[in-house]
Amino acid sequence: MTGEVSVSSETVNTPDSIAAAGEIHDSTPGAVLRWCEASRFTGTLRFTTSDETAEIPMLGGAPEVHDAEDPVARAVERFTSLRAGTYALSQCLPPIEGATA
Repeated sequence: MTGEVSVSSETVNTPDSIAAAGEIHDSTPGAVLRWCEASRFTGTLRFTTSDETAEIPMLGGAPEVHDAEDPVARAVERFTSLRAGTYALSQCLPPIEGATA
C-alpha cells in the first residue's frame, strides 16, 4: 500500500514507511526492497538470520548486482526468501563529483 503526495499539479506515490531496522516478520523482504526502490535508497541493507549475516550494497534503490554469479545476487535471493531474522538499513551517500573537503 502506498500513500500519495501532491507536488504542484502532479501526484507522486510514496512507499509505506518502514523502520530503518526491524524484524522480517514486521516488514517483509519484499516491502523493504520496494521501499528502497521507491526511495532510491543508497547504502547497505544488512540482514541477519540464525545461520548468517550478509550485506547487500544498494545504489539508487537497487542492489549492486553485476551478474547472476555475483555474491550480491545470491544474498538478494537469500534475503527475499527469509521468513525470520532481522534487517538494518544504513544510508551512505556517494561522493559528490567536484566536492572539496
